[in-house]
Amino acid sequence: MPSPRFLRATLILALVGAAACSDDGGDEGSSSGDELSSEEQAFADAWATTLVKEDDGFAVPQDDADCMATAIVVELGTEPFEEAELEPADIEDASDSPGELLGAGTITDKQADAILAAWEGCTDLGMMFAEGMGEEMDIDDEAKACLAKGVNEEGLALEGLRPSFTSESSDPSTEVLTAITGLVQECAGSDGGGPLVDSIAESLAADGSITEEQAQCVAQAMIDEIGVDRLIELGVDDGAQVDPTTQQEMMTSVLAAAESCGVDLEAMGG
Repeated sequence: MPSPRFLRATLILALVGAAACSDDGGDEGSSSGDELSSEEQAFADAWATTLVKEDDGFAVPQDDADCMATAIVVELGTEPFEEAELEPADIEDASDSPGELLGAGTITDKQADAILAAWEGCTDLGMMFAEGMGEEMDIDDEAKACLAKGVNEEGLALEGLRPSFTSESSDPSTEVLTAITGLVQECAGSDGGGPLVDSIAESLAADGSITEEQAQCVAQAMIDEIGVDRLIELGVDDGAQVDPTTQQEMMTSVLAAAESCGVDLEAMGG
């Protein structure tokens, strides 16, 4: 079944250890602004290390990573990590987000929002997302700039990053994924094509049952029939079990698109 799940994977890369510089400490944070104690600095260095690691083309520049890592410790201090029996080395080795390491609810929404608000002074959040997704989808610089602008204007980066602090899963909500994927299609798409069409077509043609040209036709027909928003909603469902109604809707759309493109329905599983 075709699915733009590549976007979910790319976004999650952007969430690992995400935070930003802050001048205001939380209740348990450093009492001296950004001047960290040696213990706090060790944790900040560990977070910075996870951020500069290149993972599938995504990495944060060192200066940005230092700023982002400092913000985590300024806002949270070391106590939550110590209570979880985590050492700096554990953070470096795991490369997980704060929420994944500490557990859901350990970092409050207020603390997460404080870190994220400050993070905007560390880096261009929209461009961070655009660069990460650009590596995966091979979009040009103009499309990246368009995507970055849209992500920033709609506050999607902040909404997408919050779960990496407050939840054990770094997955953004379906609403955020849908909005960002729509922006990708708007910024990098064209009449009769675009990243979403390419992704679906690649999935359809993967087993060799239809040609790439046929797959492109079917993918475009699906988008024309269902619409980008609904197709994304169906595709980003990342549950272990696919709802039968959803599965049927997707299959019906695939078969209808195949028929409109003159593709043998048996090749499409019909």
